[in-house]
Amino acid sequence: MIRFLALGVALLGVCSAAFAEEVEGVNLPETLTFEGQTLTLNGSGVRTKYRIPIYVAALYLKKMSPDAESICDADQPMAIRMHMVYGRLTGDQMVGAIEEGFAKATGGDTAPFARELEMLTSSVEHVAVDDVVDIYYLPGVGLGVLLNGEYRGGADNLEFKKAVFRIW
Repeated sequence: MIRFLALGVALLGVCSAAFAEEVEGVNLPETLTFEGQTLTLNGSGVRTKYRIPIYVAALYLKKMSPDAESICDADQPMAIRMHMVYGRLTGDQMVGAIEEGFAKATGGDTAPFARELEMLTSSVEHVAVDDVVDIYYLPGVGLGVLLNGEYRGGADNLEFKKAVFRIW
């Protein structure tokens, strides 16, 4: 996750923050808005497996930051957008990847977040190529998940949010 954020910050130095980016043919907007909170593109990267691009991910923040730990721990508005680019990606693979990443992010202690993790994984279990998943966090509202703009679920738990953002 820290490597992804560092890559995103490095890419940001190459691309002007005033323009949207294109990564693996995916156009990333300069800003996203969730419940009236406008967030700005902080960085982006491509998740690959065996050198095959799986999805393009982008991090959006209220204020730009290169500090991955501070970002993950912050009780501030933020979002991760994932645009699926691999045509053979299955929902089971996406769920497995999230569960694996979440286990790493929590040091294997996933039990306290069972309900929230179920909400997250069930929200993405039917992803396919060109689908867009937005995972956003707003203080006082909590973490929300959108699939292609449709609200799929949420959790008002800051510790869960911290672990989710540590996945990437």
